[in-house]
Amino acid sequence: MPFKKTNIVAKEVIEYSVGEYKLSLNKPGKSEIFLAFKALVGNGQAMDMLRAGEIIFDTCAVGYDSEILEDTKVLMALCLELATEYVAPSEIEIKKK
Repeated sequence: MPFKKTNIVAKEVIEYSVGEYKLSLNKPGKSEIFLAFKALVGNGQAMDMLRAGEIIFDTCAVGYDSEILEDTKVLMALCLELATEYVAPSEIEIKKK
């Protein structure tokens, strides 16, 4: 599996895996989480977890197995995991207040 590096500079890197596929991701900061949260709540009618996770992937991935983009199920699983990890907790906190 070729590991593709992106142009994003590695800072605080977190390793993820979905099955046999690996992803190196910078820990999302405020701006990345804010962008993803905007996608999550969208127009306020439906939550878009896939798009929120995709934004985290696009803005924070420093490297990944190239097969991730070729296998839709793996990409969707990864995006859902990223959104659940980084964006959904923000949404829950806002609802509490």
